[in-house]
Amino acid sequence: MSARGLTLLETMVALVILGVVVVSYLEVFGGALRVADDARTWSRAVAYAEDGMERVKLAPPEAAAALSAPERLRVRARGGDAAVGGGRRSRACDDPCDPAGRRPVRARAAGPIAMRRAAGFTLLELTMAIALFGVVALLVYGAARAGVDTEGRLATNHRRLQSARAMRTLLQDALRNARPAVRPGPPAFTLEPRLSALGEPADRLSFVAAGASPPLTSDADWLVTVEPTPAGLALTAKPLGVRAPTRAAALLPGITGLKIRVQAPGTVSGWSSTWPFLYIMPRAVELTYWTDSGPADLPLRVVLPLGAGS
Repeated sequence: MSARGLTLLETMVALVILGVVVVSYLEVFGGALRVADDARTWSRAVAYAEDGMERVKLAPPEAAAALSAPERLRVRARGGDAAVGGGRRSRACDDPCDPAGRRPVRARAAGPIAMRRAAGFTLLELTMAIALFGVVALLVYGAARAGVDTEGRLATNHRRLQSARAMRTLLQDALRNARPAVRPGPPAFTLEPRLSALGEPADRLSFVAAGASPPLTSDADWLVTVEPTPAGLALTAKPLGVRAPTRAAALLPGITGLKIRVQAPGTVSGWSSTWPFLYIMPRAVELTYWTDSGPADLPLRVVLPLGAGS
């Protein structure tokens, strides 16, 4: 008897099965990316809900009373089912079988048994083996590279979502606690319209706020400044009446511009890009982030309690 090796058909079937396994492995990373996209969608939905509440606050009383229901948000859920199908492989009987289906009947030579020489690899077999090894190596390398890239993208998206949420929360808390300083000091609200070298809006906003939540503690008033920088949108805060350095409270990377509009007290519509009153708070503030491709997402609108009541 001679040892029987793998045929070309068996080798191709094994390669197909390995490819199916690798594709399934890549599908896992695709699912992870969809989970990250769903998290970004939910974060955007929260921003839309907060913007809807601010719009209700800015609406006139008769319009607010006429509203029968709050604005509904429609969030498209992305998803899909991926099915990986496999194939069955059947091996045919190599030797002739008897009609009854019993064990195969091996034909014996009529003459004396001939000695068979152990054959080595032929050039064709060696070439096929090298080619198949290269294909398998490429598949494994692609799967590993996809895993590393997916992990990096997930980490980047997670940090971006955390930074955006932290900046939004800190800005909302600071603007809702904006007020003139208890002691004589800097102007209560200053808006500086500016343009960058690329023609994008790069406005700068500074205002005095009472500390509400860390890092703006309640033991002092804070001079809060929001402006775009080469590193992103920066929010810095300096305590008033206390000898302490300026704190970099939050930084949102990827933001290259900022457009700010305000609404005057006593009005229910109309936004202005300038604010000449240094010691009077506006009724509401609207901040629009800009990136290299233009305005980013939904503007942040905040109603100032002191401005609305003045």
